[in-house]
Amino acid sequence: MLLHVYLKTNNDSITERAERYQKTMQQINKAYRGTIYFQVSSSYRPQALTDCMNALRDTGFIVPAAETIDKPFKNIVKYFHGTDSAIAKEVQDVCRKYYPQDSLALQKVRLKSNKVSPGTIEAWINK
Repeated sequence: MLLHVYLKTNNDSITERAERYQKTMQQINKAYRGTIYFQVSSSYRPQALTDCMNALRDTGFIVPAAETIDKPFKNIVKYFHGTDSAIAKEVQDVCRKYYPQDSLALQKVRLKSNKVSPGTIEAWINK
């Protein structure tokens, strides 16, 4: 992913600075594909998880460190906005490469007050 950052010079007008800022923000917005949060059980396979997370990072997703959950749960990829169904499916497909023996459902979560940002996906991996 190539991102051009438009730097200021001492002779720039306010208008020129605003235009540079706008161009930079447009590139950042184009480059952003989403954020994938992993929740894993204590019995997860570390190498598979690392490889899966890196594969998603390589395709432009932001993937923070995984969170360990100490209660039973099903393997699932959750998304919160209908517009995110395609990227949720992409995340599901990538995860299946690293967890082929595990079922991995796809679920749209309906929230009463949707404070979750578009592009937010959760991957719950139990093994």
